[in-house]
Amino acid sequence: MHAVSHKVRPPAAGTRPAGFTTLDPTNAKSTVATSVVYAAPGFEADAIAVAGLLGLPPTVVKPLTVPPPAEVGDPADAAVVAVLGPDSAAAGATTSSAPAAN
Repeated sequence: MHAVSHKVRPPAAGTRPAGFTTLDPTNAKSTVATSVVYAAPGFEADAIAVAGLLGLPPTVVKPLTVPPPAEVGDPADAAVVAVLGPDSAAAGATTSSAPAAN
């Protein structure tokens, strides 16, 4: 299964109504075994919220490093990036990442 990367200004089904701005979803740069939600410094709470909206536990949240993980590619101005793996119920849907609204 090919992972999908949401650049969370997030747009998976439940993220927009939750007040997040979303970028267009893209395919991840590489296949992943498990879902990860990456958070830029200061956006950890937003990443936990996005993980929950995607049906994922808060333990999937990891720091969005510089340079970003290979599967993320260029996160643009995203503060939260969700990369969905086969363990995600939302994996069949599009995913997204972007700066979250505060």
